[in-house]
Amino acid sequence: MPVRYATGSRCGVRSGRRRRARTTAASQASGVAPSPRCPADVRVTRDLAYGGDPAERFDVYAPRAGSSGASVIFMVHSGGWKHGDKGVAA
Repeated sequence: MPVRYATGSRCGVRSGRRRRARTTAASQASGVAPSPRCPADVRVTRDLAYGGDPAERFDVYAPRAGSSGASVIFMVHSGGWKHGDKGVAA
């Protein structure tokens, strides 16, 4: 069964053998693994409008401290433009 991640106010990537084991156990037990937590040094701004439709929203994950020259990753969830939601890919 593929691992599905729960939606919520989390981000980032879990690392470490113990965390991986917990995630694997959770996904096997329920079919849904907990989403990774956002690092403390990341500021999250949610639901910024980018178009005329009220459903057109995106989230920004940025360093809390000013970081000129920081890299930007623009992620677009695929397949589900008609029925999908950005929370599914969170």
